[in-house]
Amino acid sequence: MTRRVLILGYEPIGYAAGIRQLAIPGRYELWTFNNASSKLVRLSKRHFEMHKLEVYGAKAVDDASQDDDYLRRLRIGLGVPVYALRQTPEIADSVAYPIVPITETFGTYFTNSVSYMLALAIHERVDEIHIYGVDMSREHEHAWERPSIEYFLGWARG
Repeated sequence: MTRRVLILGYEPIGYAAGIRQLAIPGRYELWTFNNASSKLVRLSKRHFEMHKLEVYGAKAVDDASQDDDYLRRLRIGLGVPVYALRQTPEIADSVAYPIVPITETFGTYFTNSVSYMLALAIHERVDEIHIYGVDMSREHEHAWERPSIEYFLGWARG
């Protein structure tokens, strides 16, 4: 059986295309990140929160949809594993991201959540990785974050 992971970001056109892909039941394993909507997380198999939670209070994460309830939902539980850099009581469903084996294989070129997600998918040898709604068009994303994603896409392709 082919294992297909769909990573879904927030850029509107790509997001809509990703949602259309999810209409095919059982075709994709959805992975969400940051403060994705609660409806979307309920469809997800894994959620990723690679930031220190303080960034949400400081509004430092500007590439995610606005959801004032996100921190509360993390604390009470999303109902899916939430990958974080370390397991933490602040996130009810937290799972420690396997950073040691990942960095032993790929190095430490992580500048965003999607890069961590790609590395884990490659590490787990998924058959296909689909990315929707991740355009990296904002200035800081394009210059700083996009090259890391390209790095991991090269690994996946190789």
